[in-house]
Amino acid sequence: MNAFETHGIKVAFRVDANAEIGLGHLMRCLALADRLAAAGVCCHFLGYGDVVRTHVADRHVFHSLPDISAGRLDDVDAEGVQDYAHWLPYGWRADAAACLNVLADIGRVDWLIVDHYALDRRWEEMLVPVTVRLMVIDDLANRDHACDLLLDQNLVDGMATRYHLRVPANCRQLLGPSYALLRPEFAATRAAAQARPTLAGVNSILVMFGGADAVDLTSETVAALRELAYAGSVNVVVGPLYANVATLRESLAALPGAILHVAPSGLANLIAGADFVVGSPGVSSWERCVLGAPAAVVTVASNQAQIATALARVGAHWHLGALGGDSFDALKAALALALHSPDSLEGMRRHAFAVCDGLGTDRVVRHLAALAITLRPATIEQAGILHAWRNDPRVRQASFNTSVIDFETHMRWIEQVLADPQRHLLIAATVDGDVAGVRFDCAGDEAEVSIYLAPDLGNRGLGTAVIKEMRHWARVNLPAVSRLTATVLANNPSSRKAFLNAGFKPRHEVLTVDLR
Repeated sequence: MNAFETHGIKVAFRVDANAEIGLGHLMRCLALADRLAAAGVCCHFLGYGDVVRTHVADRHVFHSLPDISAGRLDDVDAEGVQDYAHWLPYGWRADAAACLNVLADIGRVDWLIVDHYALDRRWEEMLVPVTVRLMVIDDLANRDHACDLLLDQNLVDGMATRYHLRVPANCRQLLGPSYALLRPEFAATRAAAQARPTLAGVNSILVMFGGADAVDLTSETVAALRELAYAGSVNVVVGPLYANVATLRESLAALPGAILHVAPSGLANLIAGADFVVGSPGVSSWERCVLGAPAAVVTVASNQAQIATALARVGAHWHLGALGGDSFDALKAALALALHSPDSLEGMRRHAFAVCDGLGTDRVVRHLAALAITLRPATIEQAGILHAWRNDPRVRQASFNTSVIDFETHMRWIEQVLADPQRHLLIAATVDGDVAGVRFDCAGDEAEVSIYLAPDLGNRGLGTAVIKEMRHWARVNLPAVSRLTATVLANNPSSRKAFLNAGFKPRHEVLTVDLR
């Protein structure tokens, strides 16, 4: 049993998909959501339009963000989002407000996962108080984030420092294609693909330019194959947003051995069975690499350039450059080279296999589980560990009572707290073990809270996550309490910051947060 199966975790995704945005963001979120659902997690998707609804409806819970007829409500010219601001119908602030309302209806959310180029730290900071943890999926490193976990599955120069000063110091970063979010079918097909014999010729070509292919490079490639009089097998894959299916069918009728696949379910087998693939960079790049498929790619969006260049540099594909007037000639030349020099593709296969193994989704799930917080009532059995934590010099320095407490006194205190119906002593834990002691002292409609973390945890950002989990626990288990208060010593700025990040507000010398 994994950490997610031990308690009813909820994960919410904020992602969009349409003909301009494409399907890549949604597909990688779905790969992660499907894996989480298999571990017992309830996944919710927040987005606009029918594309997300169509893909999500039968697998997870979809929440359509509302149409705001008043139009855009804020400027969106902050660094990093200028080129993508139009992806949001009403601007980031209105989007955040709509998401807050949806999340309030969902209830406790353990992880909010955001995959959207038009959203940045400002949006994330508005959502931080209503979710225990926040994860960002990014490819661009062009804007600041306020997240606990960041995933960038790309292969680019300077990856280790790409988000320097872009994320909080305690943000865990998952960087590189070893964390690529792919469906399990690709890892499952990898061994068979590795067992394929050396290419003796190119007898099977796969054409796939993503879920939309708005510029119709699919038809360009088919035309190039016709001019080359290619007579082998051709599998042409288009997504549900591709607009020229009827015209494409007519073109394929004149190409022997061509089969059209619209949004196929067995994509891994098609890639593994291809001697050569023609497409564009993106999620499909990692799918091809897992299966060692030699490929030629054309970039159709600026955000694809870095990954296309990096994979070409390590020999995993041929990069034919950006979309332009000479794209047809470049496609035709690449196809001709592959057909006449199959030996050149063998090295590409080896280099592609070395890029990633298809197990990235499982690795990300393990990190999500490791950072998830649970609370359980303390018992007398925890007296020893609580006593050790409380007497650690680092904990005492941040306490109102800095003296060492003997075990007998500590035991009397524990027994009194456990016997008092107005006091609640809890243990916070992650999958790695217990991480904090938490206490509520209730008086009327208020409860004073205190927390001390296990002193050897280091700077992992657990304080804010534990405090947010405390808020959720209080809402459910303390119905008479409408406000939490916390008093923090002036010499403990990290604790004060953790409470503020969890939604508490200063009130004189006390920090408070309303629950109702």
